[in-house]
Amino acid sequence: MDAAIESRPVPEPAGPDALFRLAFGTAMLYDANIFRAMMEIITMQKLPQEVFARPGFAKRVAAVAEGHEEFVPPGPSRAELLGLVA
Repeated sequence: MDAAIESRPVPEPAGPDALFRLAFGTAMLYDANIFRAMMEIITMQKLPQEVFARPGFAKRVAAVAEGHEEFVPPGPSRAELLGLVA
């Protein structure tokens, strides 16, 4: 957050966990059960570890995310937004 606010490069997450998080964000757009799992985490009903540990969950996320482009939120980037309000 500080890097983004200070207009410094934001470090890219690395490793298998980062790849799974990207796949999870994409897969939730195409599978209702994965979406509900994300909502359990967001609404703090379950810890991420609990959701990710469900039997077959990681395989399902990977299968659903495969073939779909990575989700990019709509709207301007931070740099574009700062340019608009300047």
